[in-house]
Amino acid sequence: MAGFIQPGDVVNFAKLAWDVYRYGCTDELSATTQYREFFEDVRGLANNLDTLTRVVDGATFKLHRQGARDAVARWDRSSLLQIIGDYNATLEECQELIDANRRYCMGSNLFRNIEWNVLVQPRADQLRQRIALHNAKVLQVLKPFEIDLLSRVQQDIRNMHQDLAERITAVHEDVQRMMGVIIPNLDQELNQRRQRRSYLLEVPIDIAERLRMAALNDRPEYSTDADFQLEELSDAFVLNFDKGTVHFNHGMTVDERMPPVDQYVNLLKCVWIFKRIQLLAQGQSMGDESHWPSFVDQLEDTVSSQCTRFLQDLVEPRVIATQLRGDFFSIWPEREPVALVDVVTQDAMMMQLLEMPLQGNGSTVERKLKLLRRMGSDGRRYRIIISGTEQTLSSRPRRQTEVIDFDITSVIINPLYAMPSSGGVVQELILMRDERIAKLAFVKMSHILKLQQAITSFKPYDAYFQFNCIVSFVVVGQREALCENASLQLWIPKEVEGSLVTTSDAAADATQMASPTRTNSVATSENTPSIPSFSRDTFSNPFRRSGDRLSSSPPHQPSLPPIPQRQPPSPGLFQTPWPRQTSPSPIGTTPPDMQGFYSGTPLQSPGRRPTGQPPSPRRSSTQATATTGRNGANGRSSSMSSAFSTTAVSTTSNSSSSDGRTTISRGSNVTGFLHRRPPKPMLVLFTQNRETGKSSFVTIQIDEDTAVNPDRCNCRRSGRDGMSCKIACIEKRKGDSHLEARRFESNGLPNRGLDWNLARLALNNPTSTSDDFNVKKLNRVSIMFPDPIARERFCGTPHQCQCKPLDQGALVNCLNQGHRGLWGKVQETYRRQSNAYYQTRYGAQRQVVNGIMTD
Repeated sequence: MAGFIQPGDVVNFAKLAWDVYRYGCTDELSATTQYREFFEDVRGLANNLDTLTRVVDGATFKLHRQGARDAVARWDRSSLLQIIGDYNATLEECQELIDANRRYCMGSNLFRNIEWNVLVQPRADQLRQRIALHNAKVLQVLKPFEIDLLSRVQQDIRNMHQDLAERITAVHEDVQRMMGVIIPNLDQELNQRRQRRSYLLEVPIDIAERLRMAALNDRPEYSTDADFQLEELSDAFVLNFDKGTVHFNHGMTVDERMPPVDQYVNLLKCVWIFKRIQLLAQGQSMGDESHWPSFVDQLEDTVSSQCTRFLQDLVEPRVIATQLRGDFFSIWPEREPVALVDVVTQDAMMMQLLEMPLQGNGSTVERKLKLLRRMGSDGRRYRIIISGTEQTLSSRPRRQTEVIDFDITSVIINPLYAMPSSGGVVQELILMRDERIAKLAFVKMSHILKLQQAITSFKPYDAYFQFNCIVSFVVVGQREALCENASLQLWIPKEVEGSLVTTSDAAADATQMASPTRTNSVATSENTPSIPSFSRDTFSNPFRRSGDRLSSSPPHQPSLPPIPQRQPPSPGLFQTPWPRQTSPSPIGTTPPDMQGFYSGTPLQSPGRRPTGQPPSPRRSSTQATATTGRNGANGRSSSMSSAFSTTAVSTTSNSSSSDGRTTISRGSNVTGFLHRRPPKPMLVLFTQNRETGKSSFVTIQIDEDTAVNPDRCNCRRSGRDGMSCKIACIEKRKGDSHLEARRFESNGLPNRGLDWNLARLALNNPTSTSDDFNVKKLNRVSIMFPDPIARERFCGTPHQCQCKPLDQGALVNCLNQGHRGLWGKVQETYRRQSNAYYQTRYGAQRQVVNGIMTD
């Protein structure tokens, strides 16, 4: 590198940078998108080096114009190299990357884009970050560098003509009004520099000490802060400055004028780093030609511009160093890890469903969980990412991440939180896959229920969860009823909405903790559950999604160019951000009649038709309406309606989980709608045998005919007897039919009952609809609640109900008064969903007459 940056060599180096760009990216080659983006950064570095060349050439030209034909502008190459960094090595590595991956510039297709993301993108991202750092340093040094050159040119011109009095007047204007590439007027710039006043924030002693300890711990090669290198300190300044208050736009109120803690701490880092740079620059003998003094002055102006904002516009937030994580005080850029083995994992798209905190061991340990679902896996394959961070006061936090991939048909999810006697105190579950066992302790019960919903595709209605019950099962042909302890939930079908992410991005985000602000926040926000009120149009879209909150802020131009971190791998053919959406319902592997609304209700004939529905022949729910259209010159279109079996349906589909309708493709220009009957809601009993302690699940499907029969207990009686009743008896058609129920018992394996598996109940698990688990001839289920109030919430107050729901309004009033409890609301949910299904399935059909239309 010695002698590299001389006036002519800079031109040569810029030429080399352009050669690297042209060698890797030509017009004749159809390169991949990521390949072109990489070389756009190389071109940006070449442009900045050209600007640096113009500064040097412009200063030299001013000397030549005054007659010094052989003179060159005086400048120090070694200090300039220290400031900008070893970009020569960076370009050489870019050249090596081109030679090793030449095939990516020979053509662009989806496979090559994916291959680039998997094999080349990590190394390319490292080089792009280094190039961005070089660019930022070049832009930062341009102004002080040109001031140095023009000042020295001005001095050299004066020295050349000091003995020629007759030429002083002619030379005076050129000397005094020196104009450069960046500097419009050297004299004004020098006057401003002499008159400038800087203001720096005071770094608290405790924060300064933690910054010093973190800097020494992260760089073991430094024994004291006096050993720091100017080059690395300047890199740290540029990186941290972009994360500071330069992007903060203040408002009018005090709260709006107070920047977030992380931005304020990053600005304090820059002040602390600058003072170290200033001390080192003053303590080293750099020579008269060094550019470090001017560069240090420029850094002071840069950080002072942000500190000055706190004199009038901004308010300093309160920072308590002991409450901040250890990584808040890291100043150094992370060093590039060395690959020990050449093994990579192909990136894939997944649907991120949840991200929530977990309970940690003590106040210094933070844990969080992410749940993702694989695309195109029939909703059965999931990934859980569990990450833990231990906060330390002296060094970077210690992190650990575990990734568990599982299939709901083979995983065991043991719901310890649902033990009948736990009363909701235990908020844990155990996940077992092969030899791996993970114990998950949640912060809130609502988080557990959300995870349960994401895996099973059933939502506990109104977050209802009742413990400490006793349930008895009356089976025809058995003398004694089976009595067990139980906890219970009411499930309605509802999938969890998610967002598309790549596996690498999800894993990277799992190790990053949320940056604190002025107010405390949690990773997952939950609305406080409340009992919903019914109205006439409540179920026009019974499972509507709420709108996402959007926030925006006006753009702000930073003083320094931002240093881009690694972005998610480019989607190749997709140039728009991945939208938030509900994942498609599984289709193509199991006939929809065996899947139900999403997948998984037994094969049934259409039930009771809604009032006013015209008679229709018995049809399988696999029927759909296919339409095909062709636009003619006169704007006419023709359509065709037909019914078909899904066994021949293409796997290309779009679905809407809110109405059970799936758009399917049967080939070129042929599409149709596949309507799926909504699955029935369920009463789910988490039972435990009172003698053996063996755990089981019992599910009872809820429809219009399955109801609580108050005549079996005292609920119907008026007065104290009706109010004090703690029993609810569930029958179908008042005992004339058997309940549709399934029982899933633990296998009694030598794992101490850990095979009490919630995954069996998942909507996309074939086990959940298997006839092998049917409870035959189950006539009645009686539930004894711990108190009458719990029973009233479950099934209402029949002794107070005098309603005659002859119309929709009377029924809504009855439900809102709590006469039928949560059970009645779940029944009404299913009834309206069924009506909506029949309306869209059969009511939208039209008789189509095919023929020739004449003008």
